[in-house]
Amino acid sequence: MRNIARPKSEEMKEKIRTAAINVMSERGFHLTTTDEIAKEAGCSVGSIYNYFRNKDDILSYIFQVERESIEDIFRELESQTLNVPETIKRFMEIYYDRIISNEKVGKIIFDESNRFTQGLNSEVLDWLMLINQFFVEMLTRGIKEGSVRSNIDLDIYAAAIMGALNSVAIRGFTKLDTLENLRTTVPDALYQMLCQGVFVTD
Repeated sequence: MRNIARPKSEEMKEKIRTAAINVMSERGFHLTTTDEIAKEAGCSVGSIYNYFRNKDDILSYIFQVERESIEDIFRELESQTLNVPETIKRFMEIYYDRIISNEKVGKIIFDESNRFTQGLNSEVLDWLMLINQFFVEMLTRGIKEGSVRSNIDLDIYAAAIMGALNSVAIRGFTKLDTLENLRTTVPDALYQMLCQGVFVTD
């Protein structure tokens, strides 16, 4: 099938998004300027304002694209015949695969999703809540299928799973470990923790 070229305006918007990812992943959102993004994209600052109102708007678009990608992953998982524990483990594997395949985006996600004192961008918050809601829905389904205990607090457990997944990934971004090694070890380790628990009690 012949590839259909995207409209020039869409190509430029994507070029600006890619440039912003390159700069923000190195300098952070707050230190990044639109001048730097324009230079990286090979366009004028005025061209950026044809597509985005400001730097925050560019960040929103980055997370909007990531949100759409995560929704595709959810649909893919939905089509598979896995029980809830297997589905959650598979999501963890895919999550780390995505970080490894685009480490720059991953770094921005972790930087911005932990920027609570300065206020979260609305698209960043939506992205966080989307994944949290996925875990809530999985745990709810697990209770119905008998693979998850029925006496748990769904919101707290969902937040704990998401927190563990993200917190361990920070080891990769701070060079305490490699992302590739985390991909190999973390999904299994978190899966075992969820299945077996941690504490030994009498």
